[in-house]
Amino acid sequence: MSRIIQQPKKTLLQFPGLWLPSSPLPGALGFARRCCCGGGSDCLRCESGTAPQQIEVVITGVTNNFCSDCDDWNDTWILDFVTISADDLCRWEYIIDPTSCSATFIDGRILNVGGNAQFIIAFRSPPTVLQGSWKSNVVGSPIDCSDLAALSFSAQPIGFPCNEDSSTCVVTSLP
Repeated sequence: MSRIIQQPKKTLLQFPGLWLPSSPLPGALGFARRCCCGGGSDCLRCESGTAPQQIEVVITGVTNNFCSDCDDWNDTWILDFVTISADDLCRWEYIIDPTSCSATFIDGRILNVGGNAQFIIAFRSPPTVLQGSWKSNVVGSPIDCSDLAALSFSAQPIGFPCNEDSSTCVVTSLP
């Protein structure tokens, strides 16, 4: 059973054993979020009870363009469930420290696209500047979020600071 922590007037974000103060920058560590204990099980874009606490994102094939460290993006990333917003956005995130090619975090979002769901993986810098991204095919909503590997992702090349033209992205739900 998931439950929402009733947060005090000054919003705090709870990680296991650690409380962080809120921040005015979306995506920044400590950004005011609704904390859902036990994962994102109340994510409206996921079938009931299927939203994982963590997802694994494997990025390969990113090459240098305006940054010489783009190979840092080619890795396996474990993103933690962080929020559900009023517009049905369900989000997982990993803070990159130190930053890589100006990206300060990588996140996964399930968006509402005309009543359907689309999953987006992106490298970003605050507040929400897109550095590189991959989008899934648009599927009916809600989706079985325990089987995200069933989605196919394609690069949405921006070309700055890195080149994602020939890159791949595979997303897997973790138990």
